[in-house]
Amino acid sequence: MPWKLKDLFSSKSSPAQPSPPQEKPVQLSADTWFERGNAQVSQQQWEPALECYREAVRADPKHAQAHAYIGNVLRQLRRLDEAMAAYDRAIAAKPDYAEVHYNRGTLLQQAGQARAALDSYESALTANPAFVEAHYNRGELLSQAGNTAEALRSFDAAIELNRGHAGAHAGRGIALMALGQPAAAVASFDAALQLRPDFVRLFSNRAQAQAKLGLFAEARASHDQAVLHGPQDAAIHFSRGCFLSDRKEWNAAIDSYQAATALNPDYADAYCNLGHAQQEAGQTDAALLSYKRALEIDPRLSLAFNNRGNLFRSTRRFEEALLDYRQAIALEPNSVEAHYNLSQLALLRGDFETGWAEYEWRQLIEEAVAASSRTLPQPAWSGETPLQGKRIFIHAEQGFGDTIQFCRYVSLVAGLGAEVTLEVPAQLGDLLTGLDGVSQLVLAGAPIPPADYQCSVMSLPRAFKTTLETIPGQVPYLRANADKVARWHEILGPRTRPRVGLVWSGNPRNRNDHTRSTTLARWIDFLPDGYEFICLQKDISDDDRRIMDASGKFTPVESYIENFTDTAALIETLDLVISVCTSVAHLSGAMGKKTWIVLSYLADWRWLLERRDTPWYPTATLYRQPAAGDWAGVMAKVKEDLLLTAREMG
Repeated sequence: MPWKLKDLFSSKSSPAQPSPPQEKPVQLSADTWFERGNAQVSQQQWEPALECYREAVRADPKHAQAHAYIGNVLRQLRRLDEAMAAYDRAIAAKPDYAEVHYNRGTLLQQAGQARAALDSYESALTANPAFVEAHYNRGELLSQAGNTAEALRSFDAAIELNRGHAGAHAGRGIALMALGQPAAAVASFDAALQLRPDFVRLFSNRAQAQAKLGLFAEARASHDQAVLHGPQDAAIHFSRGCFLSDRKEWNAAIDSYQAATALNPDYADAYCNLGHAQQEAGQTDAALLSYKRALEIDPRLSLAFNNRGNLFRSTRRFEEALLDYRQAIALEPNSVEAHYNLSQLALLRGDFETGWAEYEWRQLIEEAVAASSRTLPQPAWSGETPLQGKRIFIHAEQGFGDTIQFCRYVSLVAGLGAEVTLEVPAQLGDLLTGLDGVSQLVLAGAPIPPADYQCSVMSLPRAFKTTLETIPGQVPYLRANADKVARWHEILGPRTRPRVGLVWSGNPRNRNDHTRSTTLARWIDFLPDGYEFICLQKDISDDDRRIMDASGKFTPVESYIENFTDTAALIETLDLVISVCTSVAHLSGAMGKKTWIVLSYLADWRWLLERRDTPWYPTATLYRQPAAGDWAGVMAKVKEDLLLTAREMG
């Protein structure tokens, strides 16, 4: 049987005193010397054992087992180069010596020579296909190298040979997670934990798989079990902190990360994540200290620079944010998040040349990759290639508001002589029918017509090298259906007061929804009498509906709104639209309607900085929070302006 990496010799005897030197018998066989060496090993007498094994190979230079055991003893003595040479001599004497190939592999793996170790494990398996530990170690190396599917086959082979191999079940679970099979991963982690209940970190692995399945209560329980069984393991507290951060339970996450750093004061990743949780919890000063500590421990931690850059950007320390994003990219040139965040900062500040180029990284963000399951065969058009007489497929991406904002570029593409096919989500199909420049409109999921080139609608500003001065801001470029406008006039009846449409919350799945959206409760006291208010959002919470009904200020119309064409027609009948940063704000602006857009303290990049106007929508006015989270402050200004303009709209 092969010796394992941590226990090459199985003897549990207590060390004995060194044997007194003896005169070497003149004529002992190699096997006799070999057995004497084994006797010394049983007493953990490494040097005498080494000498006996060497006598064995002097007597028989092709004694493969003696060469192998010389290698094992030299490993005990930490003479690793000599051990490797001994293993090589053993293999030269016996090329199919599976155990030596395996032990050689463990030595190479220990030395960080993964490729060479993998070769040795494969040689061991060629010699002995039933070598369980060789299958297992091969799987570990393949998993670490990212060759997950092949690693899974190795773990499966180990389990087939030994169903009680806890490590193989654990490795199988990790591989299945990487392959996007969390349910099967949970089963493997359960099997490993049944065999090895003291395999404490597997509770954390199982929790991660359960969270992927949406089994959050079960995941929380698994994390709690991990902490219960491994309270002194910093990595377990760190994993629990990551789970709580994903759940946006920032204060609880802070507690877990602090437990990790208390156990391991040099845990740079834990300090980095602690900083992020503190930042989200509004503990700006504490977050800066955590990032500082993370970078003291690991000055090359790109994520810490990226996250601190986000903090600087959120507090309007833009130059410091720029330096941190640049440093994050210098350390990790392919950091999608750092490039994307740099694009947001550059566009926010009006540096469109940098911003549009960096914004292309958005397509590699994990959510974007997950949302797009196709690869388009046509080459991407980036503005350099002439389009006269060519066909181009332009496809929507991201949210409805993004498509509404940037579909204005389609007419410019058509103006270059191209035949344009535009693909949009089904919800926008009727609204964008008849958009200037579109030769053919197709809905997402339908077959894609032949084309010479393709381009995302969000990449068109870069293709046209858009600057602040060249934004195509002509409105309206979207128009309401006349028949539906007439229907709304019938539903609403005679106009007795100025009509104002309201939107106070957007899609909760938007990554910034927690800063851009609010509740009607925060707005209701700032809506003056003398107006007829109409809710333009389809989804209304129970609390907001109760406030609407009790206020007497709203005309209920939500039941009549089925799609964007209904919303567009309703907007056409209004005097003013007041909206947070959602698709309705874009729709109203694209129609050239008078629009007031209510923004968070640090709004999305498209609204730039400080301005009350926007070159994207000439009929829009921007209202910005005077401080982070200050909805009362911004709505007080909205109320003031409503009172001033009541007569104008009356």
